[in-house]
Amino acid sequence: GLAYIANNLDIHYEVLDNLESAETYRSRLTLTNRGTKEIRHGPWAIYFNFIRLIEPKHLLENPSRYIIPNVGMKFVHITGSLFKLEPVQGFRALSFGKNLSFDFDSQYFSVARTDVMANWYIASEGLKAVNVKMTSGEDLKFVGKFDTKEKWKRTKDDKYNPFTPAERLKQIEVETKKPEPGSIIPTPVEMKVESGKYVNINDWVIATSAEYENEAKYLGNKLKLSIGINTAVTNTKILRLLQENVDVKIDGRSSTSKERYQVDVKENTITISAPESSGIFYGIQSLLAVTNVERKQVLMVSLFCHIVV
Repeated sequence: GLAYIANNLDIHYEVLDNLESAETYRSRLTLTNRGTKEIRHGPWAIYFNFIRLIEPKHLLENPSRYIIPNVGMKFVHITGSLFKLEPVQGFRALSFGKNLSFDFDSQYFSVARTDVMANWYIASEGLKAVNVKMTSGEDLKFVGKFDTKEKWKRTKDDKYNPFTPAERLKQIEVETKKPEPGSIIPTPVEMKVESGKYVNINDWVIATSAEYENEAKYLGNKLKLSIGINTAVTNTKILRLLQENVDVKIDGRSSTSKERYQVDVKENTITISAPESSGIFYGIQSLLAVTNVERKQVLMVSLFCHIVV
């Protein structure tokens, strides 16, 4: 019955050539019996949606039938994108493992698997239609690959070629640019950047006194670094939060803002200095602005800033 055909008929569709003709393209449809019973001639048909007009030289004038030569099947254009494929006199029964393969032309071109619609079905008058198992779902596993220029190009003048993995990577790569002073908020009074130089802080430690413990925990959580409170400071791989009277010059005069701070990034040490905890916090924000957190890379920079309250 219909269920047997729907469950055991393997359908494979593939585009062969878009370039041979300027008006049509060539495809191939292969029907294979994966079951143990013969699939014979009968009053059944395969219904499917297809975005291009099949065999336009024939179905434009006579939508009701195009008998495929030496195959024993015919195409019928029902309406819009709906077609059916049904056996006619001369159809040879398909026994187990046997297949029927034939080529046909369609209008224009087809360059992607998604040009083909899923969920073909078998129907017969008076019986309930059954989805063809091979075409069910949206994975389009019954559609062949577009792996040659004849398949992926629309015309002979088409300059498109699929991107290779290396080309795709190049397309999505984002150039790492050094930050301009205006990209750091608040805007630094003074900023010096070591162009293109970064410090990797993957295994660094944040060193601070107890009074800046909250700020250290905040920064440690952002950068996934461990914290040392009142521990001995070595000379390398240390990010220090330091209470210090930072001298920030504004028009030649020293700033008196309690939120003033300095951030200094060197190859083996990073120091955030400020007279108050609020300055340390703002310094942390500036440090994060010049840090690739995912890669744990910090731009080598030295900057002074103060907050106007």
